[in-house]
Amino acid sequence: MESSKFGNLASDTGRNGFNSLSAKAWITKARAANRNKDYEDAIKYFNKYRAVDPSNSEVIIELGGALYNIERYDDAIACYDNLINNLEIESKKSRSDQILIANALKGKGNALVAKGNYEEALRLYNKVIADAKNTKISNDALYNKAIVYYKTQNYEKADELFNEVTNKNLNDELAWRGKAAALEKLGKRDEAFKALIKSMKSAGIKLRKLGIR
Repeated sequence: MESSKFGNLASDTGRNGFNSLSAKAWITKARAANRNKDYEDAIKYFNKYRAVDPSNSEVIIELGGALYNIERYDDAIACYDNLINNLEIESKKSRSDQILIANALKGKGNALVAKGNYEEALRLYNKVIADAKNTKISNDALYNKAIVYYKTQNYEKADELFNEVTNKNLNDELAWRGKAAALEKLGKRDEAFKALIKSMKSAGIKLRKLGIR
């Protein structure tokens, strides 16, 4: 678990130092609650962890995701902005820092989509895609960009972007489903059916809910 540049922590343990035992307990509870979709508890435990160790960038990403999942979008955006602003001031960023920034930009974009701010969300997704520090994050941003165009009824553009995603990953179930939905809206039912079949094969028939990721 990597820490980044969010302040100076004492290296010893004790009242004024870093208590690694407390930190481990809180982060274990937080991640277990997050996995179980107990997001309110996850947020509480993430915040208790951060009271012990406020410097861990990955935890800020996880906290932002939990806030997003209970529709506290402004709080999630503030969380991501905090991370981005702190990491962006570094003149030389490590690859791990660049990936953290990309994840935060994508997370902020997702919250903006939920708030209906599609233009700013697209700007952030484009930034993630252009930087392409991590293939999965950039592919997710490309998929989310396609979802935005679908939501705004630009089905031609949505189909084009879903196609880009499937070209990068032939087994991307959600991208095939998105493509099928866009083609259906365009009246291309034969092509839509073929895309849906590919989605079902990728999913092993059990389909997931189409949405931002």
